Amino acid sequence: MASEPSVTVQQPAELGVPDGASHASRRAGRLDFMIHDRTVVGVTLSFCLAVVVVVVYIHRMQTNLVEEMALQDAKVYSQALVAFRTLYTSEVVSRLESSNLNVDITHDYPTKPGAIPLPATLGLLLGNHIARHGNGGSTRLYSDYPFPWRRSNGGPRDNFEDAALEYLRANPEDVYFRIDHVDGAKTLRYATADRMRPECVQCHNSHPDSPKTDWKTGDVRGILEVIRPLDIAQAYVRHGMRDLISIMAIITLLGTAGLAVVIERLRRSSAAAEDMARKTARANRQLEEENRRTEAANQDLKSSEERFRALTESANDAIISADSAGNITYWNPSAVKIFGYGEDEVAGRSLTIIIPARFQEAHKNGLSRLANTGESRLCGRTVELCGLRKDNTEVPVELSLSQWQSGGSTFFLGIIRDITERKKTADELAQIRDELELQVIQLEDVNTELSQYTYVVSHDLQAPLRAVRNYYDFLTEDLEDELGAEQCEYLEGIGRAITQADELVEDLLELSRIGRSDLVTEPMPFPDFITDLVAALKLNDDVECHIMPDAITIDAECSLIKQIFQNLILNAVKFNRSERKVVEIGWKILPDNDRVIAIYVRDNGIGIASKYHEQIFRVFQRLHTRAEFEGTGIGLAIVKKACQKLGGDVRIEAEPGVGSTFTITLPYNRESVV
Repeated sequence: MASEPSVTVQQPAELGVPDGASHASRRAGRLDFMIHDRTVVGVTLSFCLAVVVVVVYIHRMQTNLVEEMALQDAKVYSQALVAFRTLYTSEVVSRLESSNLNVDITHDYPTKPGAIPLPATLGLLLGNHIARHGNGGSTRLYSDYPFPWRRSNGGPRDNFEDAALEYLRANPEDVYFRIDHVDGAKTLRYATADRMRPECVQCHNSHPDSPKTDWKTGDVRGILEVIRPLDIAQAYVRHGMRDLISIMAIITLLGTAGLAVVIERLRRSSAAAEDMARKTARANRQLEEENRRTEAANQDLKSSEERFRALTESANDAIISADSAGNITYWNPSAVKIFGYGEDEVAGRSLTIIIPARFQEAHKNGLSRLANTGESRLCGRTVELCGLRKDNTEVPVELSLSQWQSGGSTFFLGIIRDITERKKTADELAQIRDELELQVIQLEDVNTELSQYTYVVSHDLQAPLRAVRNYYDFLTEDLEDELGAEQCEYLEGIGRAITQADELVEDLLELSRIGRSDLVTEPMPFPDFITDLVAALKLNDDVECHIMPDAITIDAECSLIKQIFQNLILNAVKFNRSERKVVEIGWKILPDNDRVIAIYVRDNGIGIASKYHEQIFRVFQRLHTRAEFEGTGIGLAIVKKACQKLGGDVRIEAEPGVGSTFTITLPYNRESVV
């Protein structure tokens, strides 16, 4: 086997001291310029960004401060008006009403001598008086039930007042506010609930002009709204921000001075560049040391080659190396075991000694193509071939071939594995697969015969059953008046047995038809199909059927879909002792597979224990007697077989006493439906 090429590192020529010093000086100058230029740009950009951030923050803080001041002002203003009305009511109105003085308390007090205003009237007057002599705001008091004299302006006038009424009626302890533009000015609108106090209930309920006479203490009778323009608050805040701006200007000047100091220090960093030149000289000496280490690495490479040889000689696979002419250069012990040649017998000989004659021409063509074009069709691949042993017997092998260059020559390395046992196992598996396929065909034939047999038997049973039914009808008609009670009971039992047998035959025929008929699909629109089916079933009045309204269309055979959901809906009603029977039908596309649709039928019936969830889909499997629930025990078997015929399946989730959910999964193709 050819040895790996050695690795060498070329050492640069030693630099003279004068040239080295000049070179280091130039590098130091460039480094000084780069550091100075980039640092100035970076510091300047950072400083500008900081100024922008501070300006944005000041603007945002100013806006928030104005709104917060206006909100607190409106809150105090509103609380003051409410406190004034409460004080006026308790200290003036209540005392006058309890005294013998004939003082009229009315909204139109200016037109009546000796009259005083109502609390609400005086509150509005006070609020508007303060606003006219203060900040230009106003006060509103409105309600869903204004007195006749306030109908023009006592009700809500815009969407804010409608929203305030709705919100505060549900949350009377809360407040409702919003920043709006009123007459072109930014304005705070602050609303609180005006609740009915105990001392006001009697007056409002007994007043002849009251639009509502069933008030109770705590009811929200209206809204007190304080309207506060933000112009004055904004001017006040701007005045307060001037000092902050002055401080920012000082900080800017200090930052500029600091930037100048930094630039000056950067210029002084040129001395560090000279130190770097000295470090470069030390780096040259370190390079010499690295060359010595490279020589040691070459020695390690030789040791690695020896370890590689030890590894190949202990490998279970044959490892064979050859030169570009196809002559063997390395042959490990596993190659001796597989091909029977000793290492001395094959050294320098052509690889054709282990290649069957029918493949030798292709081998020679491959070597010729590699020499002329450098192309190899087998390198980098793993292929199955046949090898030739020393005794001229062939052995199936798996070959992995690679190539490498060394000293201008091309070499090949082949790893060959004896796959005799694998081939033998593959042949045995192929034989088993053929046998299984034959058994599947035989089973399909048996199933077909069984299906035909079931159909024939069920069909042939209908004729004698009809005859028995006719004779039963004749006996009932002719002997009804002559038979005793016991004989009539026997006769009724015969009738029930005939009916059950007829139902059983019909279900067997339906089951056999599913397996024998060809599948013819058509678009099935939901929920229209389910709605029509439920209507056709004519369920009793005690049944509620909820159908998902979402429209969806699937490709399926109409008769099979009808059998599936007819059986499931009738079972949901039959196995249900609830006073109000509820059946829910819905569907969804599975999130992990949009090619499958899941349709479920859920009920509030008797439920099914989990241990019976597989059993109920078998033919004639009943969990209850006929006295408890009628049926043949074939319905769910029909559902199962119909689902499988459509390429889907059915599963159940149920809990005894709670109800059951049957989920049908069917193929769903969005492109094939309309």
